[in-house]
Amino acid sequence: EDVYYEEKKLLKDIITVCESHDIKETGKVTGSLPKEDFKTIISEFFEDKPRKAVESLFQALEEDEPGPMVKYKNLFADDRDLRQSTFAEMLRFQHLNARKKYLSELERILKENAQEDHVSIGDMRRAILNIDPAKDEDELRDMIARATKVPYQELFTNQEFKKDGVTMFPVKLFMKNLKEGTGVVRSVKRERNRVKSTIVMMETKSQ
Repeated sequence: EDVYYEEKKLLKDIITVCESHDIKETGKVTGSLPKEDFKTIISEFFEDKPRKAVESLFQALEEDEPGPMVKYKNLFADDRDLRQSTFAEMLRFQHLNARKKYLSELERILKENAQEDHVSIGDMRRAILNIDPAKDEDELRDMIARATKVPYQELFTNQEFKKDGVTMFPVKLFMKNLKEGTGVVRSVKRERNRVKSTIVMMETKSQ
């Protein structure tokens, strides 16, 4: 369920960028964009995706919108059977794969540095930054708090996880909490910045 809302937010962010470009070009939200403009938006929004993954999205787009225009709102709308477009399903598939890959790599690093299947706060920080070096301090602390279900500052004094005077948390429980939560691949701040960045890029290119 948490992943479902995470995906919903991703789709909403894409629509936000599309609407912004739509308004700039037509003065209102028409719900449609030239296909090339839409493809540029997707390329800019997912600039960190492998090119092959972006091309897969474009192939899916052709199945849904073979013409020169893209009805972008329709791409993310459920039909009577609660199914979405091929494009939206491909996007969801890629999102889940990216999430699984992120968690798998994080778990591998934590286990490599664990002592009797437990890791310290420093181990947690180093593992996360190893695979996500752009994470800022607030995001890092928030992720650790969600993974331990203990406010970050309280981890240093929480007696439940003390071992020889050092906070040591079970890797298995750390990963279980993360897998059940949201915001694993990219944080809310980064999503917001990505939306703003894509809008600025599109506005600059249309001038």
